Amino acid sequence: MQSLSLLIPRVRIVTNGLKNGNLIRSVRYYGAYKDDEETARIRQWLQAFRPDSIPRKACVVEFSRSSGPGGQNVNKVNSKATLRANLFSKEFAKAIPQPVLSRLRNSNSKYITKSGDVVIQADASRKQNDNYEECFSKLYKFIVESVDLPGQTSAEQIKKVEALKQVDNERRLAVKKLISSKKSSRRSKEDY
Repeated sequence: MQSLSLLIPRVRIVTNGLKNGNLIRSVRYYGAYKDDEETARIRQWLQAFRPDSIPRKACVVEFSRSSGPGGQNVNKVNSKATLRANLFSKEFAKAIPQPVLSRLRNSNSKYITKSGDVVIQADASRKQNDNYEECFSKLYKFIVESVDLPGQTSAEQIKKVEALKQVDNERRLAVKKLISSKKSSRRSKEDY
């Protein structure tokens, strides 16, 4: 049985720029995975996915001078962390399922560059290590939020919906019968 999200794809129209004075727009589909098996695999992957399962070898972290809190310390110490990760790398392909990676690449997030890299900055703390860890926690949240799985319907909810459909159908048939009897009472006996 197909899920409802497969029947009704959600669309995001993206403006890519101008060409000869006309807007260039592209359509990006999101919200529906191929089938229920793929959705189940991604749901299982998501439950096992943790911040430490992000491939840190595929990420480059640079430190620079921060503009955050810290007084004179800001001018002396390189505490701001900038994480750059290439979503097309082999490490990410091994750690993250392909449908999730394609969603990450096609998202309109502030973290994604035109070349498909993820760039995340953190300068909330005075300590390099805290900012380093905050970059990876932001990357983790970004990946988890981009998954966008359809909700699972419980058996109880399915029964409720079926009962409501049955009640609605009975009501519809009763109204239909009432209207039919009203119209048939208007006919003369000679019409039979």
